[in-house]
Amino acid sequence: MKNYFLLLISFLTLLISTRAQFGQECDIEVQAIISPSSRVTYNTVDTFDIIVRIKNNGPSRLIAGDEFVVNYSVGDGTSNTVSIDTLLLVGSNRTMEVGEARNYTLAKDFILTGNNVFSACASVSGTTMFPTNTNKFPGECERFVVSVNEQSIDINKVYFAQNRVIIKLNGVAAREIKVFDITGKLIKSTNKLQTKEVSLPFTNQNKGFYFVTVTDQNGNQATAKFVVSQ
Repeated sequence: MKNYFLLLISFLTLLISTRAQFGQECDIEVQAIISPSSRVTYNTVDTFDIIVRIKNNGPSRLIAGDEFVVNYSVGDGTSNTVSIDTLLLVGSNRTMEVGEARNYTLAKDFILTGNNVFSACASVSGTTMFPTNTNKFPGECERFVVSVNEQSIDINKVYFAQNRVIIKLNGVAAREIKVFDITGKLIKSTNKLQTKEVSLPFTNQNKGFYFVTVTDQNGNQATAKFVVSQ
């Protein structure tokens, strides 16, 4: 009987200790936005992972099976901004110690749309098992730049065939196309265009070199030379 009471007392002591360890609210924070980064200039065709560092400031450990309640937003402040609430597993097989910080991926292969100045923000509002967790410094934001010049219009190929000029572009929409002869005289122009490939009638022209200039919606231009040999 004495051994039974000793075992019961030991169990209650362990239970009280466990509740004290995991039952306290913790100060948890988004310590940093790891990706995207202000140290990188992204291109408009780039995708990136959204990665944050979350820190447990204590006073107790967080249980491995618990989940952070995280809100993150990415965008340029317009309708292109995405804001999402998500649950993030603290850890599948180990606790998060006091003072420990870990990197967590909130989204993979995020696609950019909109203007060229963006911000990424994330905040953590507690955990599902401990919803009363406090947040002295709950959120972080990171501003980053997307280069629009990387996607200026370009001519991949231009050639003359069957009384037509075939112009293959890099995928950026053209606003206007002009064709000049070798003296700089304007021979033909059009604004009725397709995105990746344009075919212009080009009949009754002398043999020789010609130049084609394409202009995109932002005023960027590209020029290439082609020859009429028949």
